[in-house]
Amino acid sequence: MREQGFEVISAANLASAGSQLTNAVGVDVIAAQMGVEDLMTLLRQNKEDNRLAALPMVAVVDERDQNELNRRLVDTVRKPIVAVEGKADSLKAAVGVALSEASTLSAEETRELTLAAMTALRNLAVGGESLFNAVDAQNALIRCAEDKARSVTAAASVLSLLPTAEAQQALAMAALNTQNPAALR
Repeated sequence: MREQGFEVISAANLASAGSQLTNAVGVDVIAAQMGVEDLMTLLRQNKEDNRLAALPMVAVVDERDQNELNRRLVDTVRKPIVAVEGKADSLKAAVGVALSEASTLSAEETRELTLAAMTALRNLAVGGESLFNAVDAQNALIRCAEDKARSVTAAASVLSLLPTAEAQQALAMAALNTQNPAALR
């Protein structure tokens, strides 16, 4: 995977990869090398996490487990692409198929998601919400253009560190004040 230019998050299971996945921007594909039962558990867990549910998944299995996995996946709507363990060409082809099924955001989608994320931040700031939690807006933020997602997520993280809703609102209002950018200084 690294040879294909991917940043790899290695973990024994989804739970142990949790914080790394939460902090990652733009996860492209999930590749898992484990037994059939563990793969089925991983598929169930992925469906429960809206960041991971739509991602393509490559399941790297032992050749003997391939038929068992395919049999168990008959009723599964979102099927992983199966690669055979120990065969580099099989993994490379599976990752290629997974990525070809992925779609990139159009300029219009990027603009709409950026606007939605900024609106969510503004509403949190002016809406008198209790303490701001960066995770609340994270999904919309991460779907924004990568260069903007990093800076907006960083700003949201800073807001989440402030101890009171009033302080968070004041900083957010100053940051969102396009009429008087000096208010932030």
